[in-house]
Amino acid sequence: MRIGERRGEMIRVFNIAIPNNGTEEAELNRFLVSHRIVSVRTQWVTSGETPYEVFTVEYVGGVKTGGPPSSAAVDMAAEDSRPPNRPDYRKLLTQEQFVRYCKMRDERKRIAEEEAVKAFVVFTNEQLAAIARMESPTLAGLREVDGIGEARAKKYGARIIAALEEATGETPVVPVKVAAMGEMPVLPVGR
Repeated sequence: MRIGERRGEMIRVFNIAIPNNGTEEAELNRFLVSHRIVSVRTQWVTSGETPYEVFTVEYVGGVKTGGPPSSAAVDMAAEDSRPPNRPDYRKLLTQEQFVRYCKMRDERKRIAEEEAVKAFVVFTNEQLAAIARMESPTLAGLREVDGIGEARAKKYGARIIAALEEATGETPVVPVKVAAMGEMPVLPVGR
């Protein structure tokens, strides 16, 4: 069901009951490979005693021509549409790092929308890739990435690190200044 439109983008919501017989997931997957997807947001809801995972899919235009493509065709189409000299982080990062990169990119988009700035003002793709390569990023570690200074790390770092927590299931530690003790780990970033 399409529930709204904005800036030429459309939204479709998929509710997948847990447990399910797989048909709802198959419908979601068919939709994802046959449309130009802008973003996918998920959340858990409960109706009565049945839990659902709700996928809100933001997409552009109608169905891609030629039917649902194979995953290789999707990769090739993305590769062909990439401007020259633009890095393909799917190839430059490991699968785990790319998942982390995508979570941070989504969080960067939310921050940029909230602050009405371009996404690269928050962090560039290159900076997000460098953070994704870190094993356990901290605010101090973010400052070691080229182009990220004290102000950027302080302003956006905690939210980016929290996005990594969501991607990995780990609880990162965010250092803060403590009088007379310098920088030390404290409580995890929470929701």
